Amino acid sequence: MDSNAAIPPVYAAPQPVQPKSRKKMWVIIILSVLLGIFLLIVGCCTLVYFGVKSALKSSQVYVMSIQRAQNSPCAISKLGQPIAAQGLPQGSSSENNGSGSADLTMPVQGPQGTGSLHAIASRENSVWTLNSLTLTVAGTDYDLPATPGPCPQ
Repeated sequence: MDSNAAIPPVYAAPQPVQPKSRKKMWVIIILSVLLGIFLLIVGCCTLVYFGVKSALKSSQVYVMSIQRAQNSPCAISKLGQPIAAQGLPQGSSSENNGSGSADLTMPVQGPQGTGSLHAIASRENSVWTLNSLTLTVAGTDYDLPATPGPCPQ
C-alpha cells in the first residue's frame, strides 16, 4: 500500500440540533415570567407603602400634631412659616373600643430649616389627647405645649 495514499475522511452521523427559534422561545418565556414576578412584587410593595402612608397621614394624632406645630410660636421661630409635613411618618398607633395609644415621629420643614415632631398620644372615650409633642431641630428638643408660647430656654 502506498503511504502517500489519501485516507478517506470519516463522517460522523449528524446529531439532531434543536432549532434556535425553540431555544429563544424558552428564554423569552422564562424572562417574561421573571419580569412578571418582579413587577408583581414591586406593585405590592408600592401599594403597602402608600396605604400605610395614607393611613398615618390621615390619623387624628398626625393632623393634631402638625396643626399644633403650625400654630406654635416656638416651632415658627425655629422653622419659619409655613410649616409643612415632609416624607413618611414613622411609629405606631393602636385603637380598641374607643381607647388607644400612638407614638409617631413626623418630618417637618419650614423656610428656615427642617426638623421632626415626636408625638405621644392617648385615646379615651374615642377622643385623642396629645400627651407630649416635641420638636427636634438640629439635635435640640423643644416641647410644644397645648398652650402656644415661646421656646423654653
